[in-house]
Amino acid sequence: MIELTITNVLQLMSTLMPFMITFFMLMLSLMNQNVKGIVFIAGALLASFLNLFLRNALQSPNDPNASMTCSLIDIPYLNRYNSPSSNSVYIAFTFAYLFLPMNYNSQMNYAIISALLILFAIDASAKIMNKCTTVGGVVIGALVGFILGWLVLTTYYILKRRKAMQRDVKCLRNKPLNVLYIKTDNWFLPV
Repeated sequence: MIELTITNVLQLMSTLMPFMITFFMLMLSLMNQNVKGIVFIAGALLASFLNLFLRNALQSPNDPNASMTCSLIDIPYLNRYNSPSSNSVYIAFTFAYLFLPMNYNSQMNYAIISALLILFAIDASAKIMNKCTTVGGVVIGALVGFILGWLVLTTYYILKRRKAMQRDVKCLRNKPLNVLYIKTDNWFLPV
């Protein structure tokens, strides 16, 4: 039987962190009736998949004294190595996905930023204390997750902007010249 202690609660939180974040983002997307949550989940799955390749490339073996909470579900090819940390990749991806638009639009939500940083610190300390990963695994995971979050977000906004520009393209026919103009805000720019 597992005792109800602060350490065990933090371990449980650390283990369930990706599921809680995914559930929150999916529900937020459904409530706001937009696709950002679906894009987040697709990007997070892509980041997790790419993390498997990195793990196999780095081949940092698991510690034999690692806690059993490190791999509650034992999937042979997923749990052989411990670096980069999967949870660190996931939380850093989430941080990038939420922080970068806030920063770009100058509309910072400090509560969300603080909450994610606290969740990251809880997860990192629990994973390191239980020997699920190393400090290097957490740092590499954070870097990989943030970069992949930035790439997914940038790709999303480029595709969104491209679609908006295609909608705004107007073909204005001038009798002597056929000129294609792009409407941007209140200005027409020749192409």
